[in-house]
Amino acid sequence: MGRRPAILRRTCANTANCTLRPQALCPFSPQALRRLRTIGECISREANDIILQEGYPADHVFLLCTGQAKLLTSSSEGRLLILRTANSLEILGLEAVLGSSVYCVTAQALGPCTVMSIPREDFLSIMDADPQVSQLSMQALARDFSCAVLAARRLALSTSAAGKLACALLDWTQTHQPGETRSRDHLPVRFPAHVTHEELGSMSGLSRETVCRLIAQFRREGLIHLNHRYITLVDPDRLEGLYCERPHPAPSHPDPVPAPASSRASS
Repeated sequence: MGRRPAILRRTCANTANCTLRPQALCPFSPQALRRLRTIGECISREANDIILQEGYPADHVFLLCTGQAKLLTSSSEGRLLILRTANSLEILGLEAVLGSSVYCVTAQALGPCTVMSIPREDFLSIMDADPQVSQLSMQALARDFSCAVLAARRLALSTSAAGKLACALLDWTQTHQPGETRSRDHLPVRFPAHVTHEELGSMSGLSRETVCRLIAQFRREGLIHLNHRYITLVDPDRLEGLYCERPHPAPSHPDPVPAPASSRASS
């Protein structure tokens, strides 16, 4: 494996200039926000900077105040799997901190962003004292679990290379929700082209060459459109119908289990 990038430098913090302010759309209560400002350290990151590093001790959580980051994991051979994009006001590294373990993913800035670094013990103390922080933390864990299920399903259940890539693109629209992304109810769906063909391959278990071939195929079929800024899914439902095998949803009102014959007779 290559040399690991250096973990966060703790040098540029100034909590007085923290971007989290009460007038912002901040999910934390004013009391929790005051405590975070007291114990947290605001750090500016540039594009491709590492926010937290897989394999390092989980001694801090990181609140992504502004900007976006991609979450990825790697194998011992250096192969990468991109899991999803984290957006503003998400908590990073939480699952590792709660498990007293090491970070199991790497978070890499997609562009300029600001993060608040919060020591593990201090954050756990805030969780104990503030039910809202606990609730937000559980929601973050649920989102990470859903993302892991999507990745596992994409890699294990898709039977074709086209299916793996199509599912990766569709899953990306579910987990990547910047302000310009439109609802699946209104076609088309567009999102910033932060991922390269190689990274799309790492999301879908395919080589870069296979991704390039399939992207060209999807474009010829009128399913996607790409430029240097955006990826547009022209018809997501058609893309899903042609290439993706989705699990059948459970019935909304399952039929009741019939009572034994003896019970019906006695009644």
